[in-house]
Amino acid sequence: MDKTWGQGQVHFSHGVPALSTADGQTCAAHADILGNGLTQERVWRLIRRLPARPFANSLPEDWFAGIPRGAALRTLDQWREALTTARPRRASAELAKQTLLPILELLARWPDAGAKPARGY
Repeated sequence: MDKTWGQGQVHFSHGVPALSTADGQTCAAHADILGNGLTQERVWRLIRRLPARPFANSLPEDWFAGIPRGAALRTLDQWREALTTARPRRASAELAKQTLLPILELLARWPDAGAKPARGY
């Protein structure tokens, strides 16, 4: 028997710890943003874990070009400004902003957005 059962770990019905799977890690990254707010680190963690289809393949490879690695980016306005300022450093200029901002807007509206059914996502 798993000695960690009931000690704060979430398991799937077949007993596999949820965080030991890719889907579990994606859920954890998403929950971290919803529970603790936007930061550059949290958004990076979520993006790295998203499936290639439909989202990750639509984000240009250089979406982060020109964004200072140390920038906290704790608000939607800070993300907008960072993506706008960094636009000249990206090959696909506006595509990163057009792809990422709608997702960040939805995440930033939590918990209000969580009470409404998702449309288009």
